[in-house]
Amino acid sequence: MAEILSDVIKSRIVIDALNHVVDRTEVLNSSRYPVKIIAIGIGGSALRKEKIGDVDITVHISEKPELVDEWKNFKENLLKRFFDIWSLIEETREIRRTRITIHDIVELYYDYLIQLGFKELWIEWLKWTRISDFKWGINRGLPFPLFPLKNLLKDT
Repeated sequence: MAEILSDVIKSRIVIDALNHVVDRTEVLNSSRYPVKIIAIGIGGSALRKEKIGDVDITVHISEKPELVDEWKNFKENLLKRFFDIWSLIEETREIRRTRITIHDIVELYYDYLIQLGFKELWIEWLKWTRISDFKWGINRGLPFPLFPLKNLLKDT
């Protein structure tokens, strides 16, 4: 890809950043996440200069049609089991008396999550939630976590 871009982009740093994004896109798009990246954009000084301050890259996502129903079923179960998961969070906090993550909950209660109706694939998606997503709902008296589909793209 670098050869093609070098006519337009002068900075090696930008080309390396784009290569990284393309590599991560291939991983995401070949995985079982309910979204795929359909376009990658670049703008700003990365297109004009050799020395740049930052690299402005955007990604455009689309749902994977074959996983839309699965995602909806996951979200329904997440809403249905919100207080069950929140109880696990509180219980684990009391026992550990330290900061915990959803990964801790999954590790400790994997079998119980299966009993609660979470499929293995859903548990993989659940790992992308944060304790603060559940706390957001608790603080507002709403029985659901803040977990939009776009969160699956963070930290990729």
